[in-house]
Formats: sequence, C-alpha cells, structure tokens
Amino acid sequence: RHLGLELAHRSTSDHGIQLSESEIRSRDVSVAELYRQAGGQLSQVHERSKAIESFEAALVFVPDSYKTKVNLAVTLQANGAFEEAVRHFYELNQSRPGEVAVLNSLAWMLATAEEASLQDPAQAVRYAEEACSTMEQPVAALLDSLAAAYAADERFDEAVEVASKAISTAETAGEARTADAIRKRLTLY
Repeated sequence: RHLGLELAHRSTSDHGIQLSESEIRSRDVSVAELYRQAGGQLSQVHERSKAIESFEAALVFVPDSYKTKVNLAVTLQANGAFEEAVRHFYELNQSRPGEVAVLNSLAWMLATAEEASLQDPAQAVRYAEEACSTMEQPVAALLDSLAAAYAADERFDEAVEVASKAISTAETAGEARTADAIRKRLTLY
C-alpha cells in the first residue's frame, strides 16, 4: 500500500493531515471567491461564456452564495440566455424577496422578452412597481423598466408618462445615454 493514502485514511493517525470542517469551509469560500472575481473580470471584458463558467464553478464550492448567483443571473441575461437568467432571478427573488436589482431585472425581462414563453406583462408590472416603491428619489433604470412593463401590459398612457419621467430623471443625473435609450423606446409606446 501507498503510505500517504494509508495515513490520509486513518482518522486517528498522528501523521495524517486532518482539516476541520470549518477549515474546509474556509478554503471552499476562498476558492469560490477567486472564481467569482475571475467571473467578474471576464464579464467586464465581454468574455461572458467564460464568466458564466467561473460563476458556476464558484457555486460548486459555495452553493448558497447570493452574490455569485446574482452575478451569474446578470451575466446570463447579458449573454442572451434569457430563459436561464429568468429562472435564476426567480430563485433569487424567492430566497430574498424584495431585492430591487432582482425585481428590476425580472420586470425588464418579463416585459421585453422576445420569446413568448418568457413574457408575463402583468407580473412585470408587479415587479417593477414593487422595485419603484422602494425609491426615495427617482431612478431612471427602475422607471424605464416600469414604463416597459406598462407598455407590455398595453397600458400605454402610463408607459408614456413613466418613460417621460425616466428621461427627465436620467437627464438630471447626467445620464445622457440612458435618456437617449429611453427616448428611443418611448417612440414605441
């Protein structure tokens, strides 16, 4: 027999290396964080497929990492994997209801999805209204999602009103690109 294997299998051996459960957990968290950080960096340089792989690897080590799950869902969305992204955002919303970023992403995708199976205008309105209800000050991105949800739900007057407020909010915040993008969508409402 190989001595190293024998020592590793002996739980009472003075020569074997034993790690406590907390030491193993600590190492898993460290490895997961490295994968999560790599995923973030890959996502920033638009290497989204590799970023997704990194986030998934991180979740192998720490399956309950909310932050990593959010990163994965956002990257899936950016990579066009909407069905999978929606599924992840639903799970995130179930584990922590009321998180504004999750609500906003769900609202946007359910309102603007090209795939009919993902469209749910009424639910998009509920999520967007809930996200907007948390605002102390108007936030253009949240208002934009609400406008899109209203439009998807065929509530066009409300969509135009909210989109106009989103444009004004974006301009006041110096977000010219955001204002221009919302202005283009407004013509569709």
